[in-house]
Amino acid sequence: MPISPVPTFVRYLNQLAHMLDVLKSSPVRENILEHRLANDMFPLRQQVCVTIAFASRTCFPAANLEIPELNYTLTTFGELQAEIERIISLIQHIPETHFEELELRTVLTQAGDAELCLPGHEFLLSYAIPNFMFHLCAVYAIARSAGVDFGKQDFDGYHQYPKGFSF
Repeated sequence: MPISPVPTFVRYLNQLAHMLDVLKSSPVRENILEHRLANDMFPLRQQVCVTIAFASRTCFPAANLEIPELNYTLTTFGELQAEIERIISLIQHIPETHFEELELRTVLTQAGDAELCLPGHEFLLSYAIPNFMFHLCAVYAIARSAGVDFGKQDFDGYHQYPKGFSF
């Protein structure tokens, strides 16, 4: 039976949507989409776009399917939320059988200016999922650095701590 990456991406895209909901109602929401961790890093809105795109850039090639058109120019909470919903819908329609024998295939992808041809398992476990999580973590870190009241439960949906808890 193939192991599909789709449920993991759906889960964390839903967590990303939740984080955007928290951001929208945050007292620091004004200009939050333009906040950055460092001057040479993407702003929050671009980190969200890349996170969303990595779900497609992972699931479709892993299923040996063409990647649908991606949008990296979203600028509002509404546009970002709509794109999350669109990508979730698209990847949920990939039949699980398309992931069969991924470990026997190679996957072509772009990493910045580098063109990669990776074995399927390496593409999924060493490249695609870590990059998705990198950009998702950047969203979390930017929001926290701007003063948004996020906790680990907002990131992964598993952890629970009492309000105001700190280590």
